[in-house]
Amino acid sequence: MRNLKQGLIRKPLAGAVLMAPYATAIPTAFTAATTADLQSLTGFTSLGHISKEGSPTFSVETETNDIEAWGLPEAARTDIISRSTSVSWTGLETHKTNLELFHNTTISATPDATTGEVSFTDPTTPSTVYRRAIFVSVDGAGTNAIFIIKVMPKFTVTEIGEQQWSEEGALEYPITGVAKTDDVLGYAVRTVFGGPGWKALSASHGF
Repeated sequence: MRNLKQGLIRKPLAGAVLMAPYATAIPTAFTAATTADLQSLTGFTSLGHISKEGSPTFSVETETNDIEAWGLPEAARTDIISRSTSVSWTGLETHKTNLELFHNTTISATPDATTGEVSFTDPTTPSTVYRRAIFVSVDGAGTNAIFIIKVMPKFTVTEIGEQQWSEEGALEYPITGVAKTDDVLGYAVRTVFGGPGWKALSASHGF
């Protein structure tokens, strides 16, 4: 009756957050061949190390509208009128992509030829910047690897967390953003499961 399957309990052990310019093509598939190996993501840049305590956290918010009817103790009709997905994470590496996300700007500065110094200013009139975002996690290794992927083809940063300068911790880049529906692709979030470990358990997943 309980139909317990411990082999279907997933745990994202490691992963990556990848960003690309909005015009970058989104792969139609992420694994290939009979080995179901993860394919390279052309045009995407990994953000590198992510804080263990600040690994990607996905939140879905829905708003409903109720129609109350005379004589009924509960709503006679409920409609979902909005649904949005946000994600938060904390980057640990100081590089151009993290700086652009954190400062909501496009950095075109080049290092000084003599000193290597780089500088840029925060925008005085911030604008909404859309990017491609792909979040990849892996459970298991080798032929047991299972990849869990979320694709946000129209991602924008909506909130920046506090950044503390301290000798007791790394300089961090806490980012929160939201997925918007891409006009061409027709979705805001796409979830993908794959890999050799997923393929080996295909009869158990219920698809």
